[in-house]
Amino acid sequence: MRRVARTVIAMLFGVLWGLGVAALLQQFSVLPLDPLSLYGIPLAAAVLSGARAWVRRRPPASVAALVVLLSTPTWFLSLQSGVCDVVLDGERFLAETSIGDPFEVGEDDDRLEITILGPPSDAVAEAWVEIGAIPIYFGRSPIPEGEMTFIVDRESSPVGDAPGLYHIGGGIDGTCSIDGYVKVAGNPMTNPAGPAAAAAVLVGLVGAWWAGRPRPDDGPSTDGESDEERETTRGRVSTRTTSGPSFAELDLPADEPIGHTVRFVPTFEGGTHSIEEVER
Repeated sequence: MRRVARTVIAMLFGVLWGLGVAALLQQFSVLPLDPLSLYGIPLAAAVLSGARAWVRRRPPASVAALVVLLSTPTWFLSLQSGVCDVVLDGERFLAETSIGDPFEVGEDDDRLEITILGPPSDAVAEAWVEIGAIPIYFGRSPIPEGEMTFIVDRESSPVGDAPGLYHIGGGIDGTCSIDGYVKVAGNPMTNPAGPAAAAAVLVGLVGAWWAGRPRPDDGPSTDGESDEERETTRGRVSTRTTSGPSFAELDLPADEPIGHTVRFVPTFEGGTHSIEEVER
């Protein structure tokens, strides 16, 4: 039971350091907080930490391959559906951006203009940023003249002024939708989110190591033997040297079958020693 509990604790610490890694990757403009990074990296970290705690040694290569598989993003290009356009700061179409080539908001820029272009209608134009596939709206408004501009102030935006790579979108509700990527320049470690993510990685790694390290009373790592069985075995076998009859004086079966083990278990009932035969 203690082994199971430590494995669960290690997995929870794995989620913590996995979230920290995902946040740092976003802060340093490597990956946005898309589902594969926000959910995949913590899941892979939990599997890695839990596997180490369970087997109490370095996880096999298959676990490392699972970590790479779950934490590798596959959506590198912008997505577009319907007939409309989204223009950033009047300079670049959102559909032209990608993770490797995002639209960059300079460190000295204090706002971002997102313009939705489409056919005039009573439909609602909207712009948003995605965090783990959950849209957080910058604004929603009707587009009767076929154009609507949302001004996102850096200080008052839903994600604050934290630097990093963001997955944003815009479009007309029920008509079209365009996704792309924006990089907000800045030093992640001067923003509270950066040190907090680094602290989460440090605490998570230390906690996962602590939960997964071998304990003095664990004994050697076993295959298929539970903690209760190992404790029972250790409790029945003594390594102390006691006085008693020699091996030659013991009346042992001559046709002892292979796999039949005789253990010397010291007992002190009447000052004699006893022999316990245990089937392995």
